Amino acid sequence: MQMSLEQTYKAVILKEMLEQELKELESVQKNKGRKKMISRATMRKILKRSFIWLPVFMIFVNYVRNGIDPFIFIYAPVFLFYTSVYTSVILLFLWIYNSAVKYFLRKKKVNPKEVAFYEQNKKVVKVNIKTVELALKNQSSLMPKYHTKEVLEQLIAYKREGRVKTDQDAIKLFTKEHPSHAQPVSSKSGRVFTKMSLLIRTFIGTVAAASLFASGINHQKYRKGW
Repeated sequence: MQMSLEQTYKAVILKEMLEQELKELESVQKNKGRKKMISRATMRKILKRSFIWLPVFMIFVNYVRNGIDPFIFIYAPVFLFYTSVYTSVILLFLWIYNSAVKYFLRKKKVNPKEVAFYEQNKKVVKVNIKTVELALKNQSSLMPKYHTKEVLEQLIAYKREGRVKTDQDAIKLFTKEHPSHAQPVSSKSGRVFTKMSLLIRTFIGTVAAASLFASGINHQKYRKGW
């Protein structure tokens, strides 16, 4: 029994939910215990703010010491240099801190029950994803290129609006309104010909570039001879 348009849509949504669940499980298992580490996003914020506030601080210190200096912009390269040095030192200490946290996490004993829990759940989710994929491949009345949430929502909307009556009519209307989703008619020989033509063009371009390079060298030698 083939799956209808609505059933295909539900299967696609279910597959997306299962894939998201698998990603979350892998992320939680991978990043467990790394909450104490400083993220790269935080480091980028520190880097940006350092290059903004450290020069401002240096200008303020210069103002307190020397008052208004009309030639303060001359010291801009010096301010930039010290900003780079101070920022590098800060980031170095943060990197050392993250490395220390990683080291202690590796030395920490892993709970076998916890690992088994994640692996078992990941295995179940993967089996469910495979089951849904097989159902979409073997039982859906639509081609795989239509197995996306956006396309299926549009096809269902055609039926609800009364513009079409059957799933096939919905596909025809969608193909008519969106020509880019039309079924390609290229054959295997056509694909082979396309690959061969691309290789030939690449070879010709390489030969032409080598020829130009060689002619340039010869021209330089000719000029030196004169």
